[in-house]
Amino acid sequence: MFYEDLSNYCYYLKTPVATVRNVGWLEKDKPYATGEVLDGFLTKLFSIILGNDIVDAQVNRIRSAHPCSLSDCGTLGIEADGRKDSLGAAEIWIPSKDGSDFFAAPSMIYHYVEKHGYLPPKEFVDAVMAFDLAKPYKAQDIYLEEIKGHF
Repeated sequence: MFYEDLSNYCYYLKTPVATVRNVGWLEKDKPYATGEVLDGFLTKLFSIILGNDIVDAQVNRIRSAHPCSLSDCGTLGIEADGRKDSLGAAEIWIPSKDGSDFFAAPSMIYHYVEKHGYLPPKEFVDAVMAFDLAKPYKAQDIYLEEIKGHF
């Protein structure tokens, strides 16, 4: 499913959510920005996707995984310290750097950056780098609040 970067979130909703912006919803044959991300960005994004005891940035989990839509990469996952997760099986929601709104991205964004050279918008990169993995955060609660009235 393709959404233009920084467009308002509307995944299966009747009306867009102005406080949530799309990032990394890429599809084959649709152009996307490429380039180098900041040092440490992929490591931080990896940690956000996996989460920890107090951080869960994932929403809309599904029982299967959406494959890479850019090429035939097969089923993909990430793993660290005995914890693993499938890429393409959820979205991640990350608060903006100033906390005024949110970014919604497929968890597959990690693969798109790492293997396909996708360069997310600066605002998203800044939000990822500013994300505090030591502060309680439950994205599903935020998701449920933000989508109210958009069905």
